[in-house]
Amino acid sequence: MPDTHFYMTYEGSTTMPGCYETVTWIVMNKPIYITKQQLFALRRLMQGDEKNPKAPLADNFRPILELNQRSIRTNIDFQRRPGSECPSMQRRMSYQANVFETLKAP
Repeated sequence: MPDTHFYMTYEGSTTMPGCYETVTWIVMNKPIYITKQQLFALRRLMQGDEKNPKAPLADNFRPILELNQRSIRTNIDFQRRPGSECPSMQRRMSYQANVFETLKAP
């Protein structure tokens, strides 16, 4: 996991059919870097069930869906302080609801 205490969460669904809405997704505010060898190993992982015992664990994503009244929660303070070029990153122990509107591209 990245060395950070800041993240966003939202309620969502699994990426594979039946797309069950039983997942809380956690998005860290810092990326995880991996080597080319680690990426190659990840792409070789397999998944499956009785019908498809060795299906590649790849392309298991869906198009972006509408928010549908879901809240995006975060402990990141996106408010800019006067005279600052960047948003502050003050740690908070509670969530801010509906910050998605702040995050959407213009």
